Amino acid sequence: MLSSFASNAILSKARAMYGKRLREENYRDLLNCKTVSEVAGYLKNRTSYSGILAGINENEVHRGQLEGKLRQKLFEDYASLCRYELSVGEHFADYLLEWLEIAKGRLAVATYSSYAAMINKPIGPYFRQRNLTLRELEARHLQMFYSEMLRKVTPNTVIHYHAIIHSALKYAVKTDMLVQNVADKVDRPKKNSFQPVFLSAEEMQKMFEALRGTKLELPVLVAAFYGFRRGEVLGLKWDAIDFERGTISVIRTVTTITVDGKQTEIEQQSAKTKSSLRTLPLIGSFREYFMQVKEAQELNMRQLLQSRI
Repeated sequence: MLSSFASNAILSKARAMYGKRLREENYRDLLNCKTVSEVAGYLKNRTSYSGILAGINENEVHRGQLEGKLRQKLFEDYASLCRYELSVGEHFADYLLEWLEIAKGRLAVATYSSYAAMINKPIGPYFRQRNLTLRELEARHLQMFYSEMLRKVTPNTVIHYHAIIHSALKYAVKTDMLVQNVADKVDRPKKNSFQPVFLSAEEMQKMFEALRGTKLELPVLVAAFYGFRRGEVLGLKWDAIDFERGTISVIRTVTTITVDGKQTEIEQQSAKTKSSLRTLPLIGSFREYFMQVKEAQELNMRQLLQSRI
């Protein structure tokens, strides 16, 4: 049986919908309409049916089409109220998991993995421990969560938590499970400024000498001279290097994600932002270095194939 809180919430929702009904004066105006086009135009421009009728041409619509649209509006209102009722007792932590599965289709694999990790720990456990339902969630609950998390992680991480929660609640409002997004009322933390650490020329030289001849030599050199991120370096293949034009391009990235508790690497054919998709000139020494590496790899491959014959 629904609690008093739940009953009042549903009643408030129903009253709000009832307030958009046609009034006595609307019916009098409709009686004065002489054609289906006039009725359609009146409902489209002067009543709450404007949304459902937005795409129709009132001068061409026939009676059957208009009646179908009006029935659709009634059905959508009823479905909206049903969804609202179903969400009353749903736990906020459970809703986050449901929303994540719904959003999965439009999220990049790496983004989905990141969201799942943050919802499973710490967002979900925090709100599950406090036994808060989706409908009971208030801005103060989110503010308390952010304050507690700020004692454990950086402000930037809490901003990521806020982005996930805000998106999930935005969808709940869109699908009539909530009336408002309480995350809009919360002050998110200020982004902490990034303080880069630079190596001196002497330190760089020592690092290069220590890595000479190892597997890390090439990726570290590329990262150091071109400023490539880890994922961009790992995503480099020979098709990204044009020896004739003397260019090197970022066209794919490799990201490490966690799936079912296991770490795996995924390759994406596009970088994170348009600015990340870039082509840079091959420095003279790098052109020769890459050619030597490519020739060595091709030689190793030929020797491997010959050994198998």
